[in-house]
Amino acid sequence: MVLWIVIGAVVLGVLILGASLASLAGRFRPLDRAGRRLRLRADEAQRLQAKLAVTQERMEALQEPLAEAAARAEGLRGTSPVDDG
Repeated sequence: MVLWIVIGAVVLGVLILGASLASLAGRFRPLDRAGRRLRLRADEAQRLQAKLAVTQERMEALQEPLAEAAARAEGLRGTSPVDDG
């Protein structure tokens, strides 16, 4: 008789422990989703930073000829082909 009471108590304890673990697992699921979203956003940020670096390099490459052309135009501004005299 005592053996059946002990077995019943152990089974009840195992059921309560299982229910507690299932409840905890259910609480961690939203955290997993949030962590996945955060990782996706971090990956997207890294891709955008790489694109930004490429764009900045292209802009610098385009600005060099513009600066040279502006310097030439400034030099030509002082010499007018039309004589004012």
